[in-house]
Amino acid sequence: MKNFKEWIKTIWDFLTNGIWRITDKELTHTKSLLVSLLKVVILAIRGFSNNALQTKAAALTYFSILAFIPALALLLAIASGFGYKSNVTQSLFEYFPGQREILEGGISLSESYLSSMHNGIFIGVGLIFLVYTVFNLISVIERMFNDIWQISKDRTILRKMTDYIAVMVFLPTLLLVSSGISIFISTLLSTLKEMEYVSPLVSFGLNVSPYIITIFIFTCLYIFVPNTKVKFTHAFYAGIVVGLAFQMFQFLYISGQIWVGRYGAIYGQFAAIPLFLLWLNLSWLITLFGAKLAFAGQNYRQFDFEKESKRSSRRFKDFTAVVLATIIVKSFDKGDSLRTLEDLSAESGIPLMLAKNELNRLVDAGLLVETDRSSKDNSIHYMPAIDIHQISIGAVLKRLDELGNENFKLDVNRKFTGQWKSTLTAKEAMYKAANETLLKNL
Repeated sequence: MKNFKEWIKTIWDFLTNGIWRITDKELTHTKSLLVSLLKVVILAIRGFSNNALQTKAAALTYFSILAFIPALALLLAIASGFGYKSNVTQSLFEYFPGQREILEGGISLSESYLSSMHNGIFIGVGLIFLVYTVFNLISVIERMFNDIWQISKDRTILRKMTDYIAVMVFLPTLLLVSSGISIFISTLLSTLKEMEYVSPLVSFGLNVSPYIITIFIFTCLYIFVPNTKVKFTHAFYAGIVVGLAFQMFQFLYISGQIWVGRYGAIYGQFAAIPLFLLWLNLSWLITLFGAKLAFAGQNYRQFDFEKESKRSSRRFKDFTAVVLATIIVKSFDKGDSLRTLEDLSAESGIPLMLAKNELNRLVDAGLLVETDRSSKDNSIHYMPAIDIHQISIGAVLKRLDELGNENFKLDVNRKFTGQWKSTLTAKEAMYKAANETLLKNL
């Protein structure tokens, strides 16, 4: 038992700390792939609790309920404009078979809502509320995804307008295409009944088409919703995992509706509502986990040496800042291409997390500047913010020391004047000695 406990402890230490000290250069290609996959899984599972995905899913459930009728009304209005209202309605029933009762009630309310607007009752206010509610739901989804991707900057108002309108037009189109494919395959299957070799293939295509469409939807969601560059590979892998999980959940949910009778005894005719809320909450939880999986796949290298990066000494942080600033200054002096975070980490050997933190400090200190994301790969590049002939080690250390707030109620003029003046004198002596060494000459 003692050996077993030690073995468990060794495995736990490896999964929580040891694996993050292993770099790709230390392993063969096969082992590197296995370790990378394990890192992605660990990071996704860890993010499930650390990022409070359950709370985010609950918030999205609330906003989805608020936007359910307006979104459905807008969907039906767009479909009616193209003359495909019945097709879209049928597609909704087919795609969400476990929510037929809720959908029927929602469609009935949506039609009443559209009818009242058509007759001119509060048409202006109703239309504004309808569009705003749907826009607000999409905006909340974007903020949740941005939070998972650790992005603080939202889209501009203009981009939100164009992107969100595109989403609202895209969804009815996708439902129509899905319905059309299903009808086409079903018709083809009936005409090819006598061809025993072809019929199973067509039948198989009909059975897997919902999975393909679901994977496609989730892949697009993970690529286009976050306000950052998401690589197709990582979004696609996450889309496969989440798409299959979502379809499995749909199957289990429909199979589990035999328990509705128990809810009926408590809720009566409202029995479908708590089940719908449960389905909605778990669906969002699966969706957010997929977003975390896509983030982990694309950014797991940033978490190498995570604990060490968070606990690194002040001296080592200043050292890494000087190293990064030196690489940027020297490459700028030579006229080389601008460096990205990944370039700088690979060139210096500094872990991505530590490099990212120190680059942010250098930018905040006014020594470096980030380029915009107009580059082809949509990545941030770094360049000097001031004349490189003024960037010495002393200048770097001085700006980093002065970065932040010093407006506190400490008596530096009387009670602590000796400590304050001694600190400033020691710092100034250090800056002066280091001012003669320009980074471009290192």
